[in-house]
Amino acid sequence: SLRQSLGIAEALAEVALDCAGGDPDVAAHVLLEHRALLAASFSDGPRPATRASPCGVVAAVIQANPDLAGLELQLQRQIMSLYSNGRLSPTSWADLTSAGRVEVLRLLLEDVVQRLEGDRS
Repeated sequence: SLRQSLGIAEALAEVALDCAGGDPDVAAHVLLEHRALLAASFSDGPRPATRASPCGVVAAVIQANPDLAGLELQLQRQIMSLYSNGRLSPTSWADLTSAGRVEVLRLLLEDVVQRLEGDRS
C-alpha cells in the first residue's frame, strides 16, 4: 500500500489516491514530487512575516508525510499561498474537524498536482 511503502499517514494516502483518480502510481508520484516541488517553487522569497500558518498545520503535514521534514519554511509558504488565495481558511490544526484536516491535505496535494501539470504545459 502507499501508506506502507512511502511511510505516510492513512488519511494522506487516501487523499493522494483521490487526487490521482485512484491510480496508485500517480498518487505515489504526486507524494514523492511534493518535496522537490517545495524546494523548487517555495525556496525563494521573504520569510513569512507576521502571518504564519495556523498553529500545528505544518507539523501535522510533516507528521503525515515525513519526507517533507526539513522543508518547513517552504511548506509554510505553500500553505500560506492557499490561505491568501482563499482556498483554505486559517484554522489551527487542533480546531479542525477530521473532515477539515482531510480537506487541508486534499488542497495541498491538489496544489501540487496543478503546479506539476503547469510545469509540463
